[in-house]
Amino acid sequence: LDGDWIAEMQKEGQPVFQIRLTFVVAGDSVGGMVRYPTGDGPILDARLAGNVLTFHTSHVPQFESTPATIQYQAEVGSNEIRLTATDAGGITKGVARRRQASHRGPLRKNALG
Repeated sequence: LDGDWIAEMQKEGQPVFQIRLTFVVAGDSVGGMVRYPTGDGPILDARLAGNVLTFHTSHVPQFESTPATIQYQAEVGSNEIRLTATDAGGITKGVARRRQASHRGPLRKNALG
């Protein structure tokens, strides 16, 4: 679970959008951040029981004055996380996949150096 995940999310009848989830696991504790198109929200009250993860976020979206609270229920697999998000506007579903790190080979000296 630890690390960065990119989720393709969709609310029925609306376009797909991406969010980035960064999970930080320390012992039994899970924290982190969700980066929405409208701003960042910390992961709050996260609980992992078996492969079921629940948490919520709260952030003030761009151009808004009141916080948006989003409740998550997720099923954690080895290569994906199936997410269901619920907020005042309804239910959004999606799948997160681990963000691919950019792989660069070791730095090599050139012929001169």
